[in-house]
Amino acid sequence: MARICGDGYTVSRSQLRKIETPKGTSTWTPIPHDFVVQMVEQTIAGHSLEVAAEQYLIARDGKRMFGVLDLRSKADKDYGLAVGIRNSHDQSFPVALLLGARVFVCSNLSFSGEVKVQTKHTKYVMDRLPRIVCGAATQLLESRGLQDKRIAAYKATEIEAKKEAAYIMLQALRTDVIPTRLIDTLIERWEHPTHDEFAESWSAWRMFNAVTEALKDASPLLLPDRTKRLHGLLDAHCGLLNTKQIAV
Repeated sequence: MARICGDGYTVSRSQLRKIETPKGTSTWTPIPHDFVVQMVEQTIAGHSLEVAAEQYLIARDGKRMFGVLDLRSKADKDYGLAVGIRNSHDQSFPVALLLGARVFVCSNLSFSGEVKVQTKHTKYVMDRLPRIVCGAATQLLESRGLQDKRIAAYKATEIEAKKEAAYIMLQALRTDVIPTRLIDTLIERWEHPTHDEFAESWSAWRMFNAVTEALKDASPLLLPDRTKRLHGLLDAHCGLLNTKQIAV
């Protein structure tokens, strides 16, 4: 296991399978972490998608899990679809899927969350979960057009002056997209991108990737919410609609 930021550990799929699921109660039914992953894999297999990469993080002695499955199809170029999976064994949050896009060149756990579906660990959770996963897969594919529009808008929207870039970074701090301790890292990634793909123009696309690169040093357990807020900030800057959430 590799430790990250003091909050959790990255684990392999085989290690994930070995995490013990606690006994439930009459009103609470915990679900094995790997079982949720299996359901997602089985569902997307019928939609001409394959899992290209997977990452998992656990915290609180395995009681909390967050993972990302990178999905690829033949049509994908610089980004593809992704599924974030969150599950808990300590009643801290419901089992949830966060659906969106993932930039291929980035190696962190953050990605664009477009649709969120979730359900509590009640005694009926096993009856609801298959329906939720199937519905999520359909929404994931339907969101492709919106993701294309979003990233095209990011690439086309120039951030023309240092003052404008500074304002966006200030808003990122104010909305808790990025912690104060990482602002210097963000500035460095903005001025000197890690990947050549983002150095061609001073665009919102470059800013998005500067933030996500800086967030590699932040808590991975907070990345889904931080990434969502980042897109809210940049979507507004580019004149796009906010993300959509659906709770089940």
